[in-house]
Amino acid sequence: MRTRADCLRVCTSGPIAVVYPEGIWYRDCTPANLDRIIDEHLLHGRPVRQLVIAAAPLGEGDKG
Repeated sequence: MRTRADCLRVCTSGPIAVVYPEGIWYRDCTPANLDRIIDEHLLHGRPVRQLVIAAAPLGEGDKG
C-alpha cells in the first residue's frame, strides 16, 4: 500500500519509502531502486542495506 504524506523531514534523501511492520525506511526510491526493494525485501525478506536510512519496527517502545 502507498499513501501520501506531508513533509517527512528527510527530503534530501528522497523520494522516501517505508516498509511496515519492519519499519525499514528507504532513501533514493527511484524506479530501479524500488524494483530492488520489492524483489529483495518484500519478496525475499532481505532489506536493501545500501538504501536503508532508518529502522523502527512497529511495537518497538510500546509499554503495553
